[in-house]
Amino acid sequence: TRAQMAQFLARALRLPMTTTDYFDDDDGMTGEGSINAMAKAGLTSGCAPRRFCPTQAISREQMAALLYRSLAP
Repeated sequence: TRAQMAQFLARALRLPMTTTDYFDDDDGMTGEGSINAMAKAGLTSGCAPRRFCPTQAISREQMAALLYRSLAP
């Protein structure tokens, strides 16, 4: 899922956590902190305004885009 990918990347990249809540549809979910850390780092803007769609499957294209933004100099 998109939330699982966020957790994977946040741990792998050691992204700093934030208290800012960037999305409304992940409140109280496992992975919310990782999702917000990715947003703070500029790696994701979600699937729609104020939405991350954390339970949706992540496509290969989306995963590739996240990895590229995460690892690009």
